[in-house]
Amino acid sequence: MGIGQSLASAASPVRVVWADSAVTDLDAIQGYYRDVVGSPHAAANVGRAILAAGDALDVLPLRGQRQADGTYEFPVLAYPQFRLIYRVDEVAGQVGIAHVETTRTVVPRPAARK
Repeated sequence: MGIGQSLASAASPVRVVWADSAVTDLDAIQGYYRDVVGSPHAAANVGRAILAAGDALDVLPLRGQRQADGTYEFPVLAYPQFRLIYRVDEVAGQVGIAHVETTRTVVPRPAARK
């Protein structure tokens, strides 16, 4: 039985594990919205959406697009400029989220004039 068949028919959800690198990415994204954009509300909303997207992988871990290197990419549907990069470990029954990436280049705002 292949990975798709066994995980798709699993009786219980798989465990989702966030790597330190993914948590660092999430912190940086929230920091950008909070500090650069100046919106703590947006930072909280984006953070919640990213966490919810990752947590949703417990039921359908193969929903992302498989990459040549064996990782998967899954877009954060509420904020499609962000995507989760993760691996599925069938033996351990877990999804390991390695990174949260953005499809946009973040350009810092110019300093305010005095």
